[in-house]
Amino acid sequence: MRPKQKWILIFSIVFFSIFSRQHSFAQNYEQTLQYANEQYNLKNYANALKTYKRLLFFAGNKDRYPLYEKIAELSLIEKDYYTATTFYKLAIKNASNPSKKADFLLNKAYCEMMIGDFLYATMDLFSIKTEEKKLQQQINFYLGTCYFGLEKFDEAEKYFTKCVNDKDKEAIKNLFKNKKLYRPNPKTAKILSMIIPGSGQFYVGNIKEGVKSLLLSAGLITLMTFITANIDFLTATVAIMPWFQRYYTGGYRKAESLANIKRQKNRSKIYNEIVKIVEKNILN
Repeated sequence: MRPKQKWILIFSIVFFSIFSRQHSFAQNYEQTLQYANEQYNLKNYANALKTYKRLLFFAGNKDRYPLYEKIAELSLIEKDYYTATTFYKLAIKNASNPSKKADFLLNKAYCEMMIGDFLYATMDLFSIKTEEKKLQQQINFYLGTCYFGLEKFDEAEKYFTKCVNDKDKEAIKNLFKNKKLYRPNPKTAKILSMIIPGSGQFYVGNIKEGVKSLLLSAGLITLMTFITANIDFLTATVAIMPWFQRYYTGGYRKAESLANIKRQKNRSKIYNEIVKIVEKNILN
């Protein structure tokens, strides 16, 4: 075989091999995408999500925006808020339709709220520009929720009242005047239990824990007094003080924790009442 013919043959083999691979890849990609879309339409969301993610790695020069959108949406459905946030961010960067971009921002803000990133959520919500009344109501509701989560109750009240009619504005204002929004105070519970063991728990309303803490501390003090009277102070201190210190410290920390939990429960109840009022106005 002549050298020239030899090189032509080698070139032909390499060329057709590359062409064949590219054609096969394009065909497999399109088939996989079709399968992912079928799973999506059948509401097999977990399977569809896994397939769209796999496609993302083999997208090459293809437009990835539709994949970002689908992965974000399905991650939200599957309640994987961290992944949804990441892909909504990518979708927002690639979106050219203002309406779509607004939807993505709203959904991203929702995901951030669900994972407790209220500050980032407010930034996204303020980025949405719309004149649509229903959408603005939803934005105001989300902003109210974010400020409620940030414990900025004056701001929360302002945005919640924007979502409702004049009659219900008074109802929301009254909910924000409820003293349970700020009570019980964890610092007060802690200080009370530091002064008198168990009193912080009584303040919170947990009588059982209060009695337990009071009796335990009183018992240790009585035992320490008895040992001091019958043996000596040093022995009493070495034997009893570490136990007293442990339960005394644990007591006021427990009182603070119980107050925190109860206050959060009170706030959740108030927030749920606000949601009922807002939902009634948005749905009407």
